[in-house]
Amino acid sequence: MPADTVPSHLDIDTSLVSPPISLSGLPQHTRDLHPVRDPFLHTWQRATAKSMAGPGASVWYRDMATKLDVNWRLAALAPTPLHIDNATRDLALDMAIAGASSGWDTAMRRTLRQSTELTPFHTFAKSILTPSLQVERGQDGSTRVKPDSAASLDSRAAMADIDRGSQTPNAKVKPPLPSLRTGSNITLISIPTSDDVRAGTDAQSPISPGMTSWLDVRNIIFDAARVQARIAQPTERRKFNPNVRWAALARQEIIPSWAVVADLQGQLFHDTQQQITVRQGVALEHRLTDLSLSSWALRAAMTREVRDDLEPGIVEERFSVSLRADLGWYVPQDVDRWPLGHVPGGEIAPILPPTGPGKPMPFMASPAERTGAEPPPQPQLVAAR
Repeated sequence: MPADTVPSHLDIDTSLVSPPISLSGLPQHTRDLHPVRDPFLHTWQRATAKSMAGPGASVWYRDMATKLDVNWRLAALAPTPLHIDNATRDLALDMAIAGASSGWDTAMRRTLRQSTELTPFHTFAKSILTPSLQVERGQDGSTRVKPDSAASLDSRAAMADIDRGSQTPNAKVKPPLPSLRTGSNITLISIPTSDDVRAGTDAQSPISPGMTSWLDVRNIIFDAARVQARIAQPTERRKFNPNVRWAALARQEIIPSWAVVADLQGQLFHDTQQQITVRQGVALEHRLTDLSLSSWALRAAMTREVRDDLEPGIVEERFSVSLRADLGWYVPQDVDRWPLGHVPGGEIAPILPPTGPGKPMPFMASPAERTGAEPPPQPQLVAAR
């Protein structure tokens, strides 16, 4: 490179500066954004509401949900407090615990299956604690075997679904295909019931191993039938001497719109080798399809049941006639609905969790922008030859 082209020195020219920055376009407030995530508590609440009153929910919850809704409306208008009997209270508590347990299982399965690493562990745990399978025949005549998706359903809810039957009998659909479900549910810690939380009861150890096994068939001999047995170790016993409680229920349509429902329950005490029949029942049900009311049913039932809850040795024989409408329902406290008891303009406002971005905060400006000073000039380097 020629020597005359090499700059001998550098001159700093401060006359060439950038124009001042305008502050008129800066925002006055800002919000902190965060990833939109559904808290696990809300996931659990939605899964519980869906298992108790969503699509495909067991009809076991329907009568109690409707009764509590009616009682609440009567209590809101009654001048004196409305009394609810202990049997209704205990059954409502048992249903709430069963629905929360089913919702917990659904929420945990949905949460763990979002992770590829945790999916095998969840599958392994379900296979050990709740081994179950479903065998059904396809439209092409082939037999398919897969895990039973309804294994976590409460046994009382499963019985209620068979007892009530289909809500659309004699519908013009393809004939139902035979299916079989079987499995077991192993529990190491007993889920509390209304008996465990009553006032004045002695606290017992939650460690209570037990196992429930069932066999559920559809369109095999009977239209629907279920046999289940529960083997559990009482918490008050130190030696392993479990009791066995079993139940059987079958439903069979004899002529169109007419069906017979029979159930039998018993209990076996291993320490005394005594077996007693706890309940016997038979019912005749008629769907009012002739009146274009397929969701309505007239039922006459006769039951014989041991009522040790009233007094030891009491046997109750009951004959009842009922008219039932199988309509929709919802749980009183649904996280996605307006809470029961909170009405627009009422004294109690609903407490809703905050959602969306954070609160608006003043925009963080630099010291020069806060004082209104212009930015310092930016020097430029000019090479002088």
